[in-house]
Amino acid sequence: MGIAGGFVLTLAVFASGLAFATWMLAAKPVRQATPTIGVSELWTKDAQPVDPQKQNLERIPAQQAAPAKAGGEPA
Repeated sequence: MGIAGGFVLTLAVFASGLAFATWMLAAKPVRQATPTIGVSELWTKDAQPVDPQKQNLERIPAQQAAPAKAGGEPA
């Protein structure tokens, strides 16, 4: 009885794994927006004007990059 039960459980695990693998392989891939498609598909159809005065953004001053260490490993 124990051997038959173990065999049935093993078959159930194998069948569920096979069903899951079939489902994963049969799924349609996500459509990627590549440069070869029309440019109009990349833009929204309901564009809204942006008022820069209503945005709370600040430009920070530019800073010089730190000098590279001589003979050391790259940062």
